[in-house]
Amino acid sequence: MVIDLRTQLKYYKKEMSELRQKKGHSEAAIISASAVYFFSIGTNDYISPFLLNSTTLLPSYHHSQYVETVLGNLTIVVKAIHKRGGRKFVFLNLGELGCLPGLRILKPETKCGGCLEEASYLAKLHNEALKKLLPEMEQQLHGFKYFLYDFNSSLAQKITQPS
Repeated sequence: MVIDLRTQLKYYKKEMSELRQKKGHSEAAIISASAVYFFSIGTNDYISPFLLNSTTLLPSYHHSQYVETVLGNLTIVVKAIHKRGGRKFVFLNLGELGCLPGLRILKPETKCGGCLEEASYLAKLHNEALKKLLPEMEQQLHGFKYFLYDFNSSLAQKITQPS
């Protein structure tokens, strides 16, 4: 089951409110500031149109606009957490989505072992845009610290050199 990012933010706000009630504002602020917020987003956003065989979602967007929408949602959530004291964030970029087995078998052109290029292209655009977005957020948000884990390269290395 997938819980969308905005719903997760709603849950976070509720938990922070309960934490403030139980521990007080200053203790809750310390907890929020010392927590590390981990984000691995985008996979479901980019593969669901293919898995659902949606012919309307992606064609209604230019690929870069769709990536901007996904990262715009991430930005809203990160800013909301930052507003509530969150300062430390970890982000994962995306692997080759088009090479996921579920996508490779969905399209006839991938049955010979190839990857679904459109999904991989979306992941590439996402990774490039995320890499540019995070330093901008660091400039905009006081105390914002982040680490971007290169999941894409790590996964590729494990595939090509499994030992």
